[in-house]
Amino acid sequence: MSDPRNFGGLQWYAICSKTGRRVRVLYRPLGAAYFASRYAWGRRAADASQFLDPIGRARRTKAKVKATLLGDEDPDEWDLPPKPKGMRWATYERWVAKYDAAEEMLDTHLAMAAARLMRRL
Repeated sequence: MSDPRNFGGLQWYAICSKTGRRVRVLYRPLGAAYFASRYAWGRRAADASQFLDPIGRARRTKAKVKATLLGDEDPDEWDLPPKPKGMRWATYERWVAKYDAAEEMLDTHLAMAAARLMRRL
């Protein structure tokens, strides 16, 4: 099934076998026997980050930034690796800002958890 696009060409669609909706992407989660739309699968067809809590997302962000900047360096040697050769400073500073934001999120949640524990005592 397709519709014409404004500037020429076609936009292709599929029909979800479960809901009958017109969709552009069909998913088949692990263990499923058929393809269906994201709406039909609900939470079973989602990105990995959508299943994480804020702390998990912050940890994942830190790990991704560190892996991007690490290159051939030893991962245990650096909290945040130095700028890789060939990377522009503006790009490196964006990665550092992402890392710092994730670190701040973890610190905020740690402080809130400590405050909850102190209230119990």
